[in-house]
Amino acid sequence: MKTIEHTDIIDLEDIRERLEHLESKLGDILNNGSVPDLEEFAGLADLSPEDLAQFTLEDYVSPMLGESEAEELYALREVVQDVGTCSGNALIADDHFVDFTREESFDIGDIDRESYLVELVDWKAAAEINSEDYNKIVIDSKDYWVRS
Repeated sequence: MKTIEHTDIIDLEDIRERLEHLESKLGDILNNGSVPDLEEFAGLADLSPEDLAQFTLEDYVSPMLGESEAEELYALREVVQDVGTCSGNALIADDHFVDFTREESFDIGDIDRESYLVELVDWKAAAEINSEDYNKIVIDSKDYWVRS
């Protein structure tokens, strides 16, 4: 199941906002006492968010949020965990990284967009060098780069 909308560039703030929304929704369910009336849910509302993070979809979260949103919640948590303390604010798709490197080179003034030198640059090699400042993460079997 695809849990994240795949584009060339994914804004990490959008990921974090959606994760916060889902976690808030789950928290509201727990805090409002609307946990499904099943014996295995007893005491769940008293757990901390850290303790809740240990449960699997099958255990508790899926019946409360619904399978689709529960899978999305866990996928987003994994992305945020994989990104960790990286300084980047975007995920760049691996198949877009060469184009991204070219545009970034223009934007920061490394090379003038109108220069004849643009045609002489090996942009694939430039992207490989640029990737040294990035970490690769995988989302739904697709590679993305985030600035370290």
